[in-house]
Formats: sequence, C-alpha cells, structure tokens
Amino acid sequence: MPVILIAISIPYFFLNLNDFIFVKKTFYYYREKIKRNDFSVPTYIKNLYLKLIKRQARRTW
Repeated sequence: MPVILIAISIPYFFLNLNDFIFVKKTFYYYREKIKRNDFSVPTYIKNLYLKLIKRQARRTW
C-alpha cells in the first residue's frame, strides 16, 4: 500500500513543482515589466492566477 501511494504522489509532486517554478518565473517577469513602467497585466498572468485559485478551492473544499 505505501508503495502505491509513493508511486502516485511522486509524479503529482513534480507536476506541482513545475507549476510553482512557472509561477515564480512569471511573477519575476511581471515585476521586471513594472520596473520598466509597463503596468499592463498580460492575459497569461490572469489565467495563471485563476488556475491557482481554482486549484486551491478544489483542494480545500
């Protein structure tokens, strides 16, 4: 039983890790744009934020 849980959780962990790395890079890029006085929010940041909110709601409900 523990082997099955580990086999399921390892890919899930790496998928989430990949998302978090992407989020970090995205927000770094967005901060750099703000420093250059470009205050427009790209649509991919809006979509990423909505995706994170939906994922968090799915986990907590």
